Amino acid sequence: MTIYIKEFKDDDSFPAASMVEATIQLAHTRGVESAIEIYRTKMEEKCSTRYVEEPMLEQMHGEFKKIAISHYRSGKKMGGRKIEEKFEKQLIEKLDDRYGIFKAENKTRELQQKLTEQEKKNIMKDVKQEFGFLELIGRGIRGGFNAVCEGVAYIAEEVKEGVKKGIDAIADGFTEGVNAIADGFTEGVNAIAEGITERVNAVQMK
Repeated sequence: MTIYIKEFKDDDSFPAASMVEATIQLAHTRGVESAIEIYRTKMEEKCSTRYVEEPMLEQMHGEFKKIAISHYRSGKKMGGRKIEEKFEKQLIEKLDDRYGIFKAENKTRELQQKLTEQEKKNIMKDVKQEFGFLELIGRGIRGGFNAVCEGVAYIAEEVKEGVKKGIDAIADGFTEGVNAIADGFTEGVNAIAEGITERVNAVQMK
């Protein structure tokens, strides 16, 4: 009797007027608690670690609620249909309250998931920006390198042209020198020939 009174001394809904009444109320209370535990376990298996779309969550609630109520009804209890209906109504209210908690937790997971997705998008955006910056640097380096190559090629061409002009000038000078020597040699030979001719003529006249 002490156990039953202790169990229900703070419950004004069903005062324990007698041992029989306390026994009936205890049986129904345990039946409700057992049904709630079944509902809680099944819901946690499906949605405690991941976000579930609300229509699916609502469907799971309805399905597991029926299972919990069926479990409560199948238990051996005393007191008749009237008291069973009272506890069943209490069970339904507690199941709906528990669903409200699951719904709130699920909403929190949805927000966390959206935040995570947004963080991923922000990271990808930052990565693209960094690669874009690197690409600009790469383009600048390639442009600078091409400009240097073009400058070197231009200088090499100018040097080549200058060397060619120098060689041509040397060749021209050499040719002019050779021609001058040849002209001088020819003039010398002609002068010698003229001198010999004059002497021969002078000897013949004697």
